[in-house]
Amino acid sequence: GVSLVASVACVLHMMTNTSPLSLPAKSTTCSTSSPSSSATSSLCSMSNPALLELFLEVALGLSQIEILRAYFAQPTPLAENKVNKSNFSASLCGAIIAAISAQPDLEVNATAALMNACLEPSAVVRKSIVESGGLPLAMAQLSFTEAEREKMDGVTLVRKAGLLARLAGESAVQMSLQNTENYRHLCKRISLAPTEPGQETEKWVLDERAHYVRILANLTAPSVECMRIGMEENILAALLAVFPTPREDCGEITAASVTLVPKDLA
Repeated sequence: GVSLVASVACVLHMMTNTSPLSLPAKSTTCSTSSPSSSATSSLCSMSNPALLELFLEVALGLSQIEILRAYFAQPTPLAENKVNKSNFSASLCGAIIAAISAQPDLEVNATAALMNACLEPSAVVRKSIVESGGLPLAMAQLSFTEAEREKMDGVTLVRKAGLLARLAGESAVQMSLQNTENYRHLCKRISLAPTEPGQETEKWVLDERAHYVRILANLTAPSVECMRIGMEENILAALLAVFPTPREDCGEITAASVTLVPKDLA
């Protein structure tokens, strides 16, 4: 299983980069910045989208095996620099992120694989994703306009939000989320206008919002400016609206009525 993880990492890297020699010497990830860096921006002219999709499906399957998740962060040797004899390496996390940059239309399975791998308990995979440039990919949808969101399917939006939710405990991610612009985008995603009375909300919308609520819950010490932004975006009312409508006792919500099954769920 470990050998298979390493093999998939090598193949994905070769399919999404012109040469491993573009990587920094003794690197343990594909990139330490965004996916647009030199390590991931130059695409192999021989890349086969169908084959790339196949290997991403293999990576998704591997991510569902608990004992293999830690190996998603394991550096895999790719080549040797003939000049200084140093080795070049990339993790499967980095290779998957490079694949998303190469073929954005394949990001549904790729993001799901990263989400599953994040369940590895030691946080080594989450750290690897951040260091490999996964944070810009996970955060991109925060600032999407409604027109941009309409061009994406719900599954993609949910999984991207889910990946960000699983990365939200990392200090670098928290720092980025508490940037005032990003924090406002996060509050806006939670404070989306409710649907019309009697109209059912699609499940993916609720799932996406739940991920954003989890992300916000990780930011336990927001700055004064962030709290001001939250008040401006009416985040308290939005969070209360997430809860089901409590039952009433003689037309009033009481301490006893809230212990009963909410009427929305009865």
